[in-house]
Amino acid sequence: NKGLKIQSAFDLDKAGDNYHQRVLEVNPSATRIKPTMGKDWNDQLKATKIMQQNPEVKKQVEQEINNRREKSVSR
Repeated sequence: NKGLKIQSAFDLDKAGDNYHQRVLEVNPSATRIKPTMGKDWNDQLKATKIMQQNPEVKKQVEQEINNRREKSVSR
C-alpha cells in the first residue's frame, strides 16, 4: 500500500460500526478514529468549542475522559 494509512471517522453508533467494517473489507489495515465527546463528530465539535470558551468545563471533561479510560483499561 506504499505507506498510505487509511483511517475512518464515522459516528460512534451501529451505523458507524457497519461503515467501518465495509472499509476493513477493502483495506484490512484501516483504523478508526472515534469521537471522545458525544456519539458523533458534531457533538465533538460543539464540546470542543465550549471547552475553548470555558477552561473549567475543559478541566472537568478531561477528568471524565481519563476516568472512563482507566475504567475501560481495568476491565
